[in-house]
Amino acid sequence: MAARAPTGRAGAVTGEDASKNLTAPIGVLILPKAIVPKETELKGEITIGQGTVLHPSCKIIAENGPIVIGEGNIIEEKAIIRNRFPVGEDGTRKTLYIGSRNLLEAYSVVEGSVGNNNSILCKARIGPLTTISTGCVIGVMCSINSDETLAPDTIIIGEHMTRRTAETPQSPPFIEDHVEYLQKQLPTYHYILKSSV
Repeated sequence: MAARAPTGRAGAVTGEDASKNLTAPIGVLILPKAIVPKETELKGEITIGQGTVLHPSCKIIAENGPIVIGEGNIIEEKAIIRNRFPVGEDGTRKTLYIGSRNLLEAYSVVEGSVGNNNSILCKARIGPLTTISTGCVIGVMCSINSDETLAPDTIIIGEHMTRRTAETPQSPPFIEDHVEYLQKQLPTYHYILKSSV
């Protein structure tokens, strides 16, 4: 009977075999303190900013051009960031930018650029025609793909996607504390990728 490789957390292979599989795909740049579990799906030219935390099973898909993600974001499980901007007639590709300190909750889909300090809540969808500015909240299951840039501090909520402007500037609550907690906890339970470039 053949000997089995030693296992560690959740039955994963440990030691030299595990470390061979911890390099991010070619074209993916992971900056210091960013946490990217091995189970994350990464395709294309992607930059993940310092301190940003990706949960297992989220997807970053740079189909039609690069994706640049800023610092201190939280991208939760099953969230998808996908660059589907049209490719220009001359072959030029537009970069999809996600700013800093954003919270993208579980099952959200983002295909348009996003500024800083925004909350994209569970199952919300931002289409490629829409740009989110600063301090916006896109509510649970709200979907927007209008050709516009949302004004700062716009809140869209409810079944009828009611819009209003926040009276005080918005930002995801306690995001620094949340990022710091996840940076400590996720490596305890998941193998974390290292940059390939």
